[in-house]
Amino acid sequence: IFGEITIKNRVIQLADGPGVFEHFDDVLNSQAQENAINVFANAALLIFVVDSLLPMTKEDRNILQWLRKQPVPFIAVATKADGRDSNDNIEEASRTIGKEVIPVAALQGRGLHELQVAISNNTNLINDTAPLNESRKPIKVALLGRPNVGKSSLFNHLAGESLSLISDIPGTTRDPVDT
Repeated sequence: IFGEITIKNRVIQLADGPGVFEHFDDVLNSQAQENAINVFANAALLIFVVDSLLPMTKEDRNILQWLRKQPVPFIAVATKADGRDSNDNIEEASRTIGKEVIPVAALQGRGLHELQVAISNNTNLINDTAPLNESRKPIKVALLGRPNVGKSSLFNHLAGESLSLISDIPGTTRDPVDT
């Protein structure tokens, strides 16, 4: 699912995809993962999303291992960070990832300014010399993480509209679709 946001006069194309690097038995989820990995490969910046309510899982670590092999820069975000219970998990994630993890509570709107600053700081590093006008191509940023980590809630809040379905059921977002 794609949406556009503007940060500091720069158009950012934001992609929300399914949870990745899981072992699915069904063809639909496997194909959704393949499509998502293609979206990630074409992004200029990746946002690694972890759940602050839990210590990093094996799946989170598998995604991190994949991210470290990619030529694309990434920033890390911990969702559902609306209570003190999250602090220890965020600190542990920062140590494991080796960089600052930005705490956000998308449904409450907390931490989103900090995330936008991080996106802006990283996209400013991307070599894009086209003038600021309508013909300038958007910078592609993709959210990735394991299923049900909060990617769609974060995506909807950043996009300013409900483009992705939100549910407690893992696998609600299955396939990136242009909107």
